[in-house]
Parts: sequence; C-alpha cells; structure tokens
Amino acid sequence: MNKKVIFFDMDGTLVDTVDDLTAALNYTLQKFDLPLKTREEVQSYLGNGIFALVELALPSNKKGKKSEATTIFKEYYTDHLADFTQPYAGITELVTTLQKMNYRLAVISNKIQLPLETLINKFFPNVFEVVIGQRANLKQKPAPDSIYLALKMMNVEKTDALYVGDSDIDLYTANNAEVDCISCSWGFKTKKQLISYGAKHIIDKPLELLDYLK
Repeated sequence: MNKKVIFFDMDGTLVDTVDDLTAALNYTLQKFDLPLKTREEVQSYLGNGIFALVELALPSNKKGKKSEATTIFKEYYTDHLADFTQPYAGITELVTTLQKMNYRLAVISNKIQLPLETLINKFFPNVFEVVIGQRANLKQKPAPDSIYLALKMMNVEKTDALYVGDSDIDLYTANNAEVDCISCSWGFKTKKQLISYGAKHIIDKPLELLDYLK
C-alpha cells in the first residue's frame, strides 16, 4: 500500500481501556443502586463514545437518568483515566517504527477530546500530528466527518490515507470516507466478528501492519 498518512482509532486499537471504563461505569451504576456490569459486557458496549456506553448500561426504566449518569461517569473517569489503561503489546514499537519511516500519524476517536489528548500525551508524546476526538459540531464515527477533518488539517488526499481500527464502527467510518482500512483483532471485537462486518484486511499483531505498507 502506497500511503503517507495512517489514522488510528484509540480505544481497542492503541490502548486497552476496558478496565478503567468498567470501573467508571460500575461506579456510576452503584450510585443508582443498579447491578454492576462485567468487563465482557462493557467491552460489548464500546465503540460509540461514553454517552452510548452509559445509555446501553442503563435498564429501560432508568433511561431518563442518562444525562445525570453520564455526568457522574465523566467526573469519575476523568480522575481515573489510566489506573489500568496501557498500550497493547507491540503498539509503542509500531508507532515508533512508523515515525522513523516518515509516516504521518493521527488518531481519530469517538472518545471525548480532553481525555483522549491526556492519554495520548501520557503514552505517545510527540507521536501523533493530529488528534481528533468527540467535540462540538463534529459528527461522530461512523460518519466520515472526523476523517475529512483530519485530511484537511494534514493537507492530504484520501488515497494517501489508511485507517486502522478494531471495530465495526471503524470499518464503517473508513468505508463512508472512502479510505482504505485495516482491522485489528486484538481489540474489542473478535476476528470472526470483524469478518462478519465485512473486513477485508485483518491483522492479529501490531507489527503485522508493516507488511501491508511494503
């Protein structure tokens, strides 16, 4: 693949955030005397941002508490962003290698902008040229708007870009933006699930991405 720019999803692709998100969600649910969720349940809810995460976790008779619950979640999660979160094995080596190979790198995520930037600065300082998270007046993935914004900010064409993500949302986002996509199986979705979503290129370990870039 002849590419100049590589876009990465964040949660489930660069870093494993499930344990911290589970802790924040269960803290929130406790405040409403609701049953707690397992790590596996929380992982199945991920991909559309924290507002969707909270809504999915609330039972039907508590959906009216979504706004209050989301506020509680955000306050707790902001203070506990990286209690357990770490980059996936091989990710730091991958992005460092890509930098040395003069690829331009960006992150495109449905994570709220400030927590996203905080984690990027903690784990990947001076690696990503552009970091786009959930922000006002920008449609979230799977809408292509965040990719279009990144392309504009980096002054590159869509044919120059490759998107790497772990979920159906990432695949649909890339397809909607008409950008080539590689799916990764180490994140929140299994290889079987990715195939069912229509993924054509799947890698099982981060450094396998380099083979596609030759």
